[in-house]
Amino acid sequence: MKQLEKIPLQKRPQDWFFIGCFSFFAWSSFCISSISALNISLSPNSQNFWVKILYWYGSAIDPLTLINPPFLQMQTFIDTFIFRPFYLCLIYALIQGANWIRIPAFFYVSSITYSLVLLIGVELLGFSHQKIFRSS
Repeated sequence: MKQLEKIPLQKRPQDWFFIGCFSFFAWSSFCISSISALNISLSPNSQNFWVKILYWYGSAIDPLTLINPPFLQMQTFIDTFIFRPFYLCLIYALIQGANWIRIPAFFYVSSITYSLVLLIGVELLGFSHQKIFRSS
């Protein structure tokens, strides 16, 4: 099997875009997703700046954030504790020009696509608190 040669980052300027994206994803999974993943209650009176921002987002834009149903907690848990370390690996691999990251990146893309389709489907179908936690 032929080994792919490493191309220096200076010759791959488009990779700066991906480095920036994955850096933002790592930062947001630390600051934002961890709040939902750990089921920290959202309040406008919180001392935590990020909790206040997430409360504002939930009350102004996305009420599902305030409900924080179990499937959303699981998605943000996976984002926080599995994808965040992977984002850091992706950043490192992109900077180094490492080709070993290609196959793990395909797994990442397929899992993030699945979770995004699930979340967008729930959002577009307009599930409310009553529909998610319907009593028998």
